[in-house]
Amino acid sequence: MRFRKFFLIFFVLQLALTACAESGVIAPENQNPGPTPIVVRILNLDAVSIAIPTPTLVVLPPVATPALIPTPTATSIAPSSPAEPQSSPSPTCINQAEFIRHLTVSDNTQLEAGQAFAKIWQVKNVGTCPWDTGYSLKFFSGESMSGPTEIALPHEVAPGETIDLRVDLIAPLEMASYAGYWVLSDSQGNQFGFGQTADQPIGVVITVKPTPKPSPG
Repeated sequence: MRFRKFFLIFFVLQLALTACAESGVIAPENQNPGPTPIVVRILNLDAVSIAIPTPTLVVLPPVATPALIPTPTATSIAPSSPAEPQSSPSPTCINQAEFIRHLTVSDNTQLEAGQAFAKIWQVKNVGTCPWDTGYSLKFFSGESMSGPTEIALPHEVAPGETIDLRVDLIAPLEMASYAGYWVLSDSQGNQFGFGQTADQPIGVVITVKPTPKPSPG
């Protein structure tokens, strides 16, 4: 049995030595064996075709670019010159008169039929318009007593001043009471009167008395 094992070992060694002799590699005597050679096989990359996936281009949606907001710049504004005040139109003056008193022939004076007389009123300019000679005294209504329809003022009357207005009249022939009314008129023909609302006329009121009978001779 031992002979068989020895024979097998010897046979294996003999095969190994024969293989070394054939390959030309003989271990030198008295030399420590070197490191066991390592055979490295280099892969032949050219021989094997490795499929490398082609990268796919992924198209992303465009990102909205925020609009640029221009930075406000300081603008030099020349100061504007102040507007000149506009002159407001002068207010229209006011025509208004005030009755002061009767200077002649007070109301209900008795006169004979056909008697001539002068009626005089004293009035005052209480408005804001001066009364120039374009102003006049006009017959308004009632009994004219043979008087004119219009009489121009004899002179200018400033606001606050008074004037005596005279008109010559004749008493009617019939026995009765009579009244005539007068107003003022400006140079444009606009009529105005007396009182707070300047709408009252001034008047003359008389009574024609009976004509006296002649005494028997």
